[in-house]
Amino acid sequence: MKKKIIYTDEPLGELQVVEDFLPPPEQLVFKEEKAKITACKRVESSQSMSYSPAPFDTHLANSRLGRDLWDFLNQGPIIELMEKATRDEKPPVKLLGRPLLERFEKQFIEREHGEVDEIKRMIGRMIRQILEGRGYRLVPDSNVEVRPSGGFFATGSVYEPAE
Repeated sequence: MKKKIIYTDEPLGELQVVEDFLPPPEQLVFKEEKAKITACKRVESSQSMSYSPAPFDTHLANSRLGRDLWDFLNQGPIIELMEKATRDEKPPVKLLGRPLLERFEKQFIEREHGEVDEIKRMIGRMIRQILEGRGYRLVPDSNVEVRPSGGFFATGSVYEPAE
């Protein structure tokens, strides 16, 4: 309403009574308040997060192996390894090579060489999403050699606190 209402002290004229059209108070539903989240610095558990795959690895991420890898990487001890590597200024994949091979070696052996490389890149993207959700950021141009680390990864990225 843009036009300002000016009230006067004149008679209102003939009035008409309107029947009550609202439901009784016990049937009224209150509007839920919506919380606005402006920033999130650290997520204590990434179990509730779901992986947001890049367009080129959607098929792999939605496969049984992709879901199993995401669940594996979100386990507390694995997240602790990633954070330990980050504190030591090392790529998280340096500490994850052996645990990943111990858990998924059979699935990796069944794949073609090129597909294993795609799996490794997807694991790197998963690690990045988990760590960024926990308050870390990728150190630009930090592709570091990590062999020997169980022999699975040749290079990996380094992360630091996002503060």
